[in-house]
Amino acid sequence: MIAPRGILGEGSLAIKPTKKKLFLRIAKNFLFDRRLYWHATTITEKHQIKKKIGLKSKVRYAQNLSSGINSRFTYIKQSASLNLVFLSRISCIKNLDWLLKLLLSSDIKLKINLDIYGPFESKTYEKGILALINKSSRLNYKGEVHLSNISKTLQKYDFYILPSSHENYGHSIIEAIQSGFPVIISDKTPWKNLYVKGVGFDLPMDSKKQWEKVLSELIKMDDETYLPMIKNCYLFSKQHHINDTIINQNIDLFRQD
Repeated sequence: MIAPRGILGEGSLAIKPTKKKLFLRIAKNFLFDRRLYWHATTITEKHQIKKKIGLKSKVRYAQNLSSGINSRFTYIKQSASLNLVFLSRISCIKNLDWLLKLLLSSDIKLKINLDIYGPFESKTYEKGILALINKSSRLNYKGEVHLSNISKTLQKYDFYILPSSHENYGHSIIEAIQSGFPVIISDKTPWKNLYVKGVGFDLPMDSKKQWEKVLSELIKMDDETYLPMIKNCYLFSKQHHINDTIINQNIDLFRQD
């Protein structure tokens, strides 16, 4: 069983593409053993596997197992300000540099605070990110957070933000929603139409103006508008929480035909 975990997505393959194309060309010659299966966590990933590895690839679908739903302690959203949190491993695919440049160049930068949590995957990328962070006192790197402390860490923020160029699932996105926090993410994840569902926004990466517009509106948001979003997060979480169907999907990954 091979679980690609999103590395066959267009956003991931766009990073160091020559090396990856060469690897896939060679690897395909060894990936058609009748005993070999692929694990897709979304229908989109299933199509990616078929496209990149071959239509004859044997693919089994099982949604990822997520954390439990956590209660939220604070519900206060101050109007005229916006507290954002980025909590994820920090690599170029997460587009943190893009977000920092957006905030530094925008007219709304004086009303937004962004705290960043997570491990860096590259010393070079870390150097560039820290250089951007040092340009504003409203941008802060807070280090890593243990899994057991994620829900507690989120308590002091209004929205979770992640402008990733690709996510095959997005555990941190779901963990934020399951903790009662609406999200601002890119449109490069499986989670779509979040505004309609009342749990956040999935925005196009090719439109900085749309990101700035949404952030400007969220600065003005008060508790009366914010509270329904928290309630919607819990309703959304119940629909995607671990259940018998998801558990059986994961067990079936390892069944013998």
